[in-house]
Amino acid sequence: GAKTFASASGSVIRAAQRIRYGIGGAKAGATAIFQLGTKTGAGAEGSFQVKVSGGGVMFHVTNDSKLSFFGLTPATQQTYSISNVSTDRAYDANATSIDEIADTLGTLIADLRSYGLVL
Repeated sequence: GAKTFASASGSVIRAAQRIRYGIGGAKAGATAIFQLGTKTGAGAEGSFQVKVSGGGVMFHVTNDSKLSFFGLTPATQQTYSISNVSTDRAYDANATSIDEIADTLGTLIADLRSYGLVL
């Protein structure tokens, strides 16, 4: 049968069901949809999506650990090999060097790595 999960309220949901939660704040009355996908093959788990009420996918994780944002096709993590980076998150675009730009890029990649988006 379908996998079941306990929701925050303690109710049990089936993997193919949609869970809707109202969210307040700047977009009061909007609905976030957490959709668990159905199995795609013998022993395979479904995917997980976060959608907005208009149907757009904001976040998607597939059963084979691929990830996407804003409706793009899910992809695997990429590996970057960078050395000799000095942390740099600011530069003057009118007065910089290639070394400073490389440090800033290396810092950005390190930040993405800390979120698990790249290896």
